[in-house]
Amino acid sequence: MAPRIVSAPLKLLLGVLFAAVLPALTLLALAASLSPASPATQTVGLSPLSTDTLTLNTAPTAPAPLSFQPAAAPTVEPAQDTPSNLPVVPPLPDLPAAYCLPADSHRATALVLDAPAPDRLLVDLDGAPTEIRYIGLDNATLRADIAAAAQSVNATLTGLTVLLVADPAASADAYYVFAGEIFVNYQLIEWGLALPASGTGAACEGFLLAAETNARHARAGQWAPVDVRTPPQDWQNAPVVPPISDVALAIYRTGVAEGNDPRRFSILGDCQSLSWRLFQRLDWDTYEAPPEEAYLEPTRLHFAGSFSRLGITTASGATVATVFSVYWADPDQCLAGETPLECEFRLWNPSVIVVSLGTNETMSPEQFDAYLRRIVVFALERKVLPIIATKADEYTSGHPYNQTMAQVAYDYDIPLWNFWAAVQDLPNHGMKEDDPRGIHISADAFPIKRVTGLQSLHALLDALANSP
Repeated sequence: MAPRIVSAPLKLLLGVLFAAVLPALTLLALAASLSPASPATQTVGLSPLSTDTLTLNTAPTAPAPLSFQPAAAPTVEPAQDTPSNLPVVPPLPDLPAAYCLPADSHRATALVLDAPAPDRLLVDLDGAPTEIRYIGLDNATLRADIAAAAQSVNATLTGLTVLLVADPAASADAYYVFAGEIFVNYQLIEWGLALPASGTGAACEGFLLAAETNARHARAGQWAPVDVRTPPQDWQNAPVVPPISDVALAIYRTGVAEGNDPRRFSILGDCQSLSWRLFQRLDWDTYEAPPEEAYLEPTRLHFAGSFSRLGITTASGATVATVFSVYWADPDQCLAGETPLECEFRLWNPSVIVVSLGTNETMSPEQFDAYLRRIVVFALERKVLPIIATKADEYTSGHPYNQTMAQVAYDYDIPLWNFWAAVQDLPNHGMKEDDPRGIHISADAFPIKRVTGLQSLHALLDALANSP
């Protein structure tokens, strides 16, 4: 009989269950540049970008149809008493999926009556309704939407006769469950509808961990890409520290693979982003983070050197247009004819750029949109990840630049650092009260900008460490 596990790469399971050489996760490929997901406006002077982009699952559920109901597969029949009235112990399945099972463990067949939870079944066991759990599943951190999908799929076992196999290392109410030739514990994990428990000592623990690796590789269920963007019209409610999407991770990873320095970021900023005002102290040998910020220390050390550097693209009076003007390039560091952006990328080779501009703008929102998109395109063509920062003086200027920033970040699926939201509870919303121009942030706002900027960089590194 040809063994079958739904969608499982069985060749990984034969003889190497606990030391399987699993396929390495392929980096998400990017082409020469990235195209926005849904640009709101046509930018004058910019050619459309072409690439393979990620499809985002806004409602991540199990691929349809996922079911344990067999099309025409036989189920395990209940054991019959022998003429001597002794119960017949059901044999272990003759499947590669069953090789990890304890040979002398308790086994029984049971009719599934209901599925009260994603990791439980109600079965008729020896004539009594009994609630059982799956061995090796740990769904404490399962996303709510995935748990709901898992519940629906688990319910398809209702009405089937299943084989239950105990494990001495597990509790008395937990079992490995087989529906015909399907190892249900394994399958739920490989579909991304359950997470494996580790450190249990269960016989099939390594086998179930391999199922999780398969699920991550297939980006199934729990591991599917999720749209983390905030709708641009709701930018005021966007989180201060941006969530990092799969698209953003792909940009960063591809750039690093092609030679961008993973430990360097650049700033496109004005006088309020000059290193001595904003980030420089993060590079001081004497810097000590307060206890509540101790978790950011690895990120500070990772990007050491970028905080104190005065880049070519940071200058008093800078705008989204000046970074493209050769007259704003430093003649002592830049080549003839180089723009500040070109010069900065050549000299520093960053993997990330933080765009913190808009305070000195006098152009229309449409013009601002065009220049901001031009900056983003320039970075994406070089596989450098842009992080766009909203500005605190949004209403003083009278121009909806923050809305434009949110729209551009949304269209290209890049991080939006919502600094504006971080200072709204400060006096005068984080703006200097005696500033005649009304464009400079207060002394109390600078530490908040410093730490939320570091938190935004930390969010990137954290997402990289925890992504498939």
